Amino acid sequence: EKKDFKENVDKWNLALINADKVKVKGKKKAQKNKIKVAIMDSGVEYNTTKQSVIRVNMLENEIAPYFEDGTGHDIDIINMSFGSLSYSKILEDTIDLADEHGILMIAAAGNDNIVEYPAKFNDVISVAGVDQEGMMSEESVENGKIDVLAPGENVVCNSILGSKTLISGTSIAAAHATGACSVLMQNKKMKPELIKKAIKASVNNNNNTLQYGILDVNKAVKI
Repeated sequence: EKKDFKENVDKWNLALINADKVKVKGKKKAQKNKIKVAIMDSGVEYNTTKQSVIRVNMLENEIAPYFEDGTGHDIDIINMSFGSLSYSKILEDTIDLADEHGILMIAAAGNDNIVEYPAKFNDVISVAGVDQEGMMSEESVENGKIDVLAPGENVVCNSILGSKTLISGTSIAAAHATGACSVLMQNKKMKPELIKKAIKASVNNNNNTLQYGILDVNKAVKI
């Protein structure tokens, strides 16, 4: 869901997950250790200036070839913001394939009452959303297979023609987790399984007010 941008909304999302405290390596070192992220159903509109390699509806088209392309081209992380309540054997098999190739997978948990696939699969990091107060967002599922929480309500994002907009939902929450995992993979050279453990071990539950934990990037990079 997109809303009009308000000038008084700051970058609360980065502060909430302590991303603003993380020290990133210099440009030269970063260039040598680039992380490749495949974004699937990111919500990028057709009228934006973003360049896309290919556009495909992951729920209506054959899924496997696109995952196979990813595994064949050294993709490090797959960010998935599409979802379905229906179980798919094809989707599960391709998730397993990507996992076998050492690809880290992150997915939006869903914006309604039930965690959706592919976030529901064990090999995928399932991300739900919180608001500026660190409480469960109204735009997010609240129960089920949730691995981590991240900002998912009224997040300032770039829009068309250089403008700004506010975006809510677990898709934007998943993007925060993907960014955090990219930092861990680049700065710490962590493997996917270790990243999953670091993310889960570093979360905070907002003074015991949450059933699940909020992403803490600065703590994760110190593990």
